[in-house]
Amino acid sequence: MGQPFTTDVIKKFSHDGCSVEIHTDYSTNDLPVSGFVLDEHEVDKFDLGDINPESVHIEDACGQIKPWNCEDQQGKYVSFKTSNAKPKIHEESSTSSRKSTHGFDMNLEEKCKQGNKSYCDEPEHKEAPLDTTQLMVGFTTPEYAKRFEKAFRHAVELCGGKPSAF
Repeated sequence: MGQPFTTDVIKKFSHDGCSVEIHTDYSTNDLPVSGFVLDEHEVDKFDLGDINPESVHIEDACGQIKPWNCEDQQGKYVSFKTSNAKPKIHEESSTSSRKSTHGFDMNLEEKCKQGNKSYCDEPEHKEAPLDTTQLMVGFTTPEYAKRFEKAFRHAVELCGGKPSAF
């Protein structure tokens, strides 16, 4: 039987001057409802000048969210926040769900028919856009995350990013 897991893949990272756009695909297999895969495509847009350079750091993957394989994820995530907690990171996403080949419960279709929508296949649909104050970006190795952290902080400084006043 397969183990629950989450993957995230940066599909595109682009910039025009200090404006940045990141496209990320996420797939969560067997979480939070056993027997399902949740797929999400997320596009985040922001200006590097709106980022607090002091907030750019390697995130502890075993901190707030404890994935099943958090030890394998250590040092692979870079997080950052906007200056003064202003919601300047624009996020648009679409999600879909389907049955997993690793499902523990073979009565998923029956549960769906009984009205429990968390067990139903859902076609891709757009979520409401969101403006947020922070973002976390994942990489395949801690070494690459460390390189990105340093370069990203430098780019934020070059684009006029300022520390938060509070």
